[in-house]
Amino acid sequence: MEGLIEGRVVHYTQELTPFVDAEGKGSMVPSIDNRKEHLAASVAHVYKVDPKAKEDKGLVDLKLVVPRVSGAPGMNDFVEKVAYDESGKPGTWHWIPKA
Repeated sequence: MEGLIEGRVVHYTQELTPFVDAEGKGSMVPSIDNRKEHLAASVAHVYKVDPKAKEDKGLVDLKLVVPRVSGAPGMNDFVEKVAYDESGKPGTWHWIPKA
């Protein structure tokens, strides 16, 4: 995928999951935003594309920038073999939109 190199900053779409804290209060992690949150992420590894493959899925490992949320359980800040999806489907990465 053109322009995809280690160190590049992209967005990872994190699917939100409900949790109940020690006091029995329910919430969403990290916040409620149509059931998904776009997190900044640094590309840690780019998987090489098999020349025989019909398409480049843009598979990468990402180091996420995870916001601190009071009372929330720890979130994984590293995800592996994440595919590119322009629409921002949960569990995928996409280029950061122009401001």
